[in-house]
Amino acid sequence: MQTTVPLSSLHFGHEASPPINARKVGRDAEIASLKASISAHGLGQALNVMKVSDDYFVSDGNRRLMALFGLRDEGKLEPDAPIAVNVGDGDAGELSLALNIERVPMHEADQYEKFLELHQSGQTSGQIAARFGIEEKRVVRFLALGRLSPLILDAWREGSLGNNPTDAVRAFTLAATIADQETVFKQLKKSGQLWGARIRQALGGGNGEASQHLKFVGVEAYKAAGGTIIEDLFGEEHVVADPALAKRLAGEKLAAKIKDMKAEGWAWVEWDDDLPYSWNFSWQKVKGGKKASAADKAKSGVVLKFKPDATLEITYGVQKPVAAKAAARTAAKESGEPAPAATISNAMAQRLSVTISRAARTAIAANTHTALAAVLAGLGTSGYGLPIAVKAEGNVRVGREHEPFDELLGRYLEMDTEALLKALAAEAGNMVHFHTNYADKPILKSPPHSKLVEALDHEPLQAALREEFDAEDYFKTVPRSLAEAAIAEAVNADEARKAGKLKKGELVKFCVENVPKTGWLPPELRTSTYAGPAPVKAAKVTAKTEAAKAKLKPAGKAKATQKKRAA
Repeated sequence: MQTTVPLSSLHFGHEASPPINARKVGRDAEIASLKASISAHGLGQALNVMKVSDDYFVSDGNRRLMALFGLRDEGKLEPDAPIAVNVGDGDAGELSLALNIERVPMHEADQYEKFLELHQSGQTSGQIAARFGIEEKRVVRFLALGRLSPLILDAWREGSLGNNPTDAVRAFTLAATIADQETVFKQLKKSGQLWGARIRQALGGGNGEASQHLKFVGVEAYKAAGGTIIEDLFGEEHVVADPALAKRLAGEKLAAKIKDMKAEGWAWVEWDDDLPYSWNFSWQKVKGGKKASAADKAKSGVVLKFKPDATLEITYGVQKPVAAKAAARTAAKESGEPAPAATISNAMAQRLSVTISRAARTAIAANTHTALAAVLAGLGTSGYGLPIAVKAEGNVRVGREHEPFDELLGRYLEMDTEALLKALAAEAGNMVHFHTNYADKPILKSPPHSKLVEALDHEPLQAALREEFDAEDYFKTVPRSLAEAAIAEAVNADEARKAGKLKKGELVKFCVENVPKTGWLPPELRTSTYAGPAPVKAAKVTAKTEAAKAKLKPAGKAKATQKKRAA
């Protein structure tokens, strides 16, 4: 039944008991625009409500109700203004769900065409923005999309503009005319290239060099010189109609900048791209930078580089190698000291170093003993610029002190090959890295790690695992249930049952004293050759025993005691 009720009698559906509004998220989304629309166009659609006594709870239309309350608070609507409602007598919650599911929004192309019709009827973009409560910039974008060729809008509706149709239609707004849009559309549809970047490229957008020149010169200066652009309403890839003009204007602005710099006394001004790659970190720079002395300016220069935002990055006071050497010779002559000896260039030194590397690679491959010694020396030290580029990064290397490469190499060269192989095996241990951050991904389940474990000698491995296992740390940390399970497995079930009555500290003490000596290991440390615990006689667990009452030994001694007993 449709009727009207006073606004003061309406309540949100989620305030009912039980709540009848299906929507929980987005109840207050875009209320400002909804207020503007209702103020300009009216409510448009009656609220669906359920009557409880003299009050009405909204099952569908709660965002509209929030907007109505907002207009009331702003004095634009009377507190008891009559509001159109549909009073339901069924399941209001089910109705709310059904209406939200059934509601299908307009296709964006349809929306933008309607916005264009409003504009063509005489409304400005500002007026449309005010009537719908949205930013004018958004309206301008909507109108640009609404002006697209019907050919493109229909393709959008049909879903034939690729995986990102929104980006594609935005790109078409860069066209100067509808005819240009349709020409590019037909060409790219035929070649299967209807995507945003390709459309922009075909329409003249995405010209990186022209965009950089435009940003450097400025849009206003470019337009003042007679240039035109088609603005990218959705980004910064404006179509520069006259790239040559933008380039000329940029060149003139740069020439003026360079002329000013040379007038300041700098010997030269050059672009970063025209200099060797290493200039910024290998060429010397005079003191003072931009404020360098006149004498320093006369023997140094300025390097220019465009930043991504098309502003200039300027480095002052850069000395070219020839000038730096000449300055050094002049300084030596004036001081009466011998002139520095002539040297080769950095580039030549780099090329010669490659020659040495290749020759050494050939020679070391023919000398097994020296190769082993060099690899060991490289593994045993650290730092950059070593003749052998190797490193060990296992998680057992922590705290190890490194020795100088030359000392290690000298010691290893004195060993015979068999001793070197043993040393290499020991050094390989520093590379071992068995690490996991997740309990549900045990490291021994990893194929590479388990493969390596299976390749090792089993008895030494098992002995090492038992020696390294920190029983006190383990039993202090794990839940009681795991500690009791360890007792049951290593000792017997009866002792595990008795241990369940002990305090945590007493339980840990019993475990440390009785479990490790059986050879028991946690499941995470068990390899395929794990034989399980050996039967031993354990101390009995009772509440009255001295063992149960005793305090734990200090943490540092517990492991030592455990290892001593195991030995």
